[in-house]
Amino acid sequence: MFAVAARACASRRACALRRATCRSVSSSWFAARSHDEAAVRRGDPSWHILTPIISDQVSIPDGVVGDVAEIGCEVGDVVEEGHVAVIIETHKACLNVKATGARTMRVVEILASVGDEVKESDPLVLVERAPE
Repeated sequence: MFAVAARACASRRACALRRATCRSVSSSWFAARSHDEAAVRRGDPSWHILTPIISDQVSIPDGVVGDVAEIGCEVGDVVEEGHVAVIIETHKACLNVKATGARTMRVVEILASVGDEVKESDPLVLVERAPE
């Protein structure tokens, strides 16, 4: 009985850990992150908004996620966390890649163009923390 309870508890912890570290951009019930988390954690003045890792369980041929369909910001824009910075069109859906990492960010550089093919973890937009 104890072994079953211990496995269930470990399973819940593993599931919570996956949710906490997931970089999916879907509008699901957990907070989605699409930024270079290591750069934010280090306190770097700027960081990249990245193409999300779609699944760690399903292999994607050549790591290609899709094509950039729309860029929702321009250099110099100040955007709030959650603003859709880039829309990526896949074979089955469109992914809204949101700006994350700080409450407000200023767009420093757009690194992708409409029509570009992007792979998992490709940098799309360079942002920096904006004064609030």
